Amino acid sequence: MSEPGNQRPEQGPPEDDPPDELLEEMGLAAEVYERLAARGRELRFRLDPPTGRVTVEVRDLDGKLLYTIPPTRALEIAGGEDLDDV
Repeated sequence: MSEPGNQRPEQGPPEDDPPDELLEEMGLAAEVYERLAARGRELRFRLDPPTGRVTVEVRDLDGKLLYTIPPTRALEIAGGEDLDDV
């Protein structure tokens, strides 16, 4: 028998479904991913340790780095702006 202070809480059922707003954003991200993939591109995000800044890399589907873009440009693309230069 375990002591009352050492009991672990029981695992209940999973929380409610994610909010609709989150599901909508996930759907939008999936659409952007598909549009980029159709053009043979993908975005990779990484944190640059020395500066603490986010670097956004545009790569081909084989992983070859094509160029980098500012994080603000990645947000514009995510918002549905033109992908011509990506």
